[in-house]
Amino acid sequence: MDKIKSTLKNFIENKYSRNEFFGITSGFEKNEEDGTFVNELKDQWDKLDDNKAPGFSTQKVWSTILARTKPEHKRTGKTIWMSVQRAAAILFLPLLLTSLYFFYTFTSDQGKTAFAEIHCPMGVRTQFELPDGTTGSLNSGSSLKYPVEFARSRDISLAGEAFFDVVHDKRHPFTVKTEHLNVKVLGTKFNVLAYKNGQTERVILEQGKVEISSKTGKSITILNPDHQLILDTEKMNYRKEEVDAGIYIAWIEGKLMFRDENIQQVVERLSLWYNVDIELMDKELLKYTFRATFVDEPVEEVLKLMALSAPLKFEEVSRKSKNEEYQKRKIILRLDRNK
Repeated sequence: MDKIKSTLKNFIENKYSRNEFFGITSGFEKNEEDGTFVNELKDQWDKLDDNKAPGFSTQKVWSTILARTKPEHKRTGKTIWMSVQRAAAILFLPLLLTSLYFFYTFTSDQGKTAFAEIHCPMGVRTQFELPDGTTGSLNSGSSLKYPVEFARSRDISLAGEAFFDVVHDKRHPFTVKTEHLNVKVLGTKFNVLAYKNGQTERVILEQGKVEISSKTGKSITILNPDHQLILDTEKMNYRKEEVDAGIYIAWIEGKLMFRDENIQQVVERLSLWYNVDIELMDKELLKYTFRATFVDEPVEEVLKLMALSAPLKFEEVSRKSKNEEYQKRKIILRLDRNK
């Protein structure tokens, strides 16, 4: 009981470990008959401070969760977990898979406007649903900010990577805003990769059509399906190319795919995927490219398989602890001159 209480407390305060994260999901999947897990969840929820978000009632939201997840017939633990996860995405709750924070801003034309922000922890991927019914997936270390209610337009802000399946609404265009680009659509499926301080931003279109413009509003291009735009954020120039969009959105199904990507690109994606720092020590390795698909493979196995097709070796740096908190994992890649 004490362990459940401690795990839920850390989760709500966004201080949880990887094991605690999986403990939360396990709690729903087991669906304990005595209701211990859900009862303790309710106790922790009651302790949330309504004053952190004026106009937000914890009791009202909890009642809505129960209404949305109340079974009309006996459900399995997995379906209960999926229902509560969906309720969390819809209701903008600050727990369950992602950490969501409420805050208010004021605009001169609309008065008080409420926004929600989803933060996806490193090493985790999650699904979301927006107020208009648009669905999608948020990748590791990404965040999404959007109004609680859409008005004349559907404008959201993205830092990181996300896939969107946008509900068609001709009168209310949907726009994804990144640090350098605005991506405007009516109804379509597309992927945006725009991590803060990244060397590139990418827009990959699977279905429909998107119009891409600069932050000043200058039109850049219109993308058709199976095409991507790559923006160099340092030189601020871009290029378009034809691609297989399925490769770039495979991550939403838990697949890590590489198609003729150089080792620097591979390292960047592995670092995000596994929440580990990977440092490339020898520039000679930059000439090697990789083509592979991984599903549920630990990072060590991925690197071992990479070493079969390129002269590289890797080692993990010993982690030090500070105040009983261990540093992030770090792996060094070097050229293996004996191969």
